[in-house]
Amino acid sequence: MNNSKLEVYTLEQWLNKARRATKETNPKAAELIASSVLKLNKTEVLAKSKECKLNPKNTRKLNNQLGKLLAGRSLSSILKYTHFHNINLKINPRVLSPRAETEQLVEYAIDNIPEGSTVLDIGTGSGAIGIAIAKARPDLRVILTDIDKSALNLAKLNAKRNKVKNLEFKVSNLIKKVDQDILVNAANSTFFIANLPYVNETWQHINKKRLSFEPRSALFAKNMGLQLIFNLISDLQEINALSSKNWLLLEHDPIQFKMLSEFCNNRNLHTEKITDFISKVKLK
Repeated sequence: MNNSKLEVYTLEQWLNKARRATKETNPKAAELIASSVLKLNKTEVLAKSKECKLNPKNTRKLNNQLGKLLAGRSLSSILKYTHFHNINLKINPRVLSPRAETEQLVEYAIDNIPEGSTVLDIGTGSGAIGIAIAKARPDLRVILTDIDKSALNLAKLNAKRNKVKNLEFKVSNLIKKVDQDILVNAANSTFFIANLPYVNETWQHINKKRLSFEPRSALFAKNMGLQLIFNLISDLQEINALSSKNWLLLEHDPIQFKMLSEFCNNRNLHTEKITDFISKVKLK
């Protein structure tokens, strides 16, 4: 936003203008941006808004971040952090900002994984899923894998940031480099969770402008968006890692459920819809 068009004298004036610009898409954005730029907590932002006079440098920073949001960037990518299921995560341009749908996956895992089990969060990115599960369930052994070493380093940083210790980390293409002693008895006590890239570039219902600000490698996959999911299922079946006792929990688009279900059915696997975006795969 241009300073010549948005004259700001106090924080309250800037907040009022920013709230009007974001009220339909993100009504909390104004306060969060102000908190980030001015290094104030939310209470201080509200308490000091009338008396806080903005200097040109802070005004430019506030307007710059607001402009990015209005252009389509996610708020978490602008702030470089996000809150997700009782944890606070640093975010960088190499990882996907976690979505609300992913919290449903985490909640199901927390409520349904048996005590003392091993959990593999495959393609962890920022570590959102694995760290959230490990924090809520300290009885679990949670292993975070990602093909991108820099993403895994970010996950390690986020684990330390949230003081979660029942975690292990492994650079791996899906499960290919996971230790065999973990996988050999997987069918009895190991549960797999994956939010892999599943977006099909040809879809008309997605917001391509908004997605253009996210890392492509964390979004898009071939074969109607399901190729990496199919690869993971095949890898698990090849080593007999799925049974009727354990399962693989997946996030996907609602329109992919039929194709996913057919793929699994042809491999003697049962697919259960947990929510529109979450499915559970196990041996029939």
